[in-house]
Amino acid sequence: DTLLPGAKVWIEQEEIKIDSALTDEEGYYSIPGIRVGSYDVIAALEGFANDTVEGVEIVEGSLTLDFALTVEEETSTSTGN
Repeated sequence: DTLLPGAKVWIEQEEIKIDSALTDEEGYYSIPGIRVGSYDVIAALEGFANDTVEGVEIVEGSLTLDFALTVEEETSTSTGN
């Protein structure tokens, strides 16, 4: 597994952004103080496709989620004259 420092991780509830954090140099992140409930958790980093984990149930204590970001494919178009 490759560590991705500087990735943005955020949580949403009913498509409303609740809070976010950046991963540290070891790829870890923390978003404290989230209320009990169901959330979608999204990770993004420039050059990679976003990864979303839907329906994450937050309960008392801590929760660890790992993400698998894949390199985004570059698309280009050219026109001939």
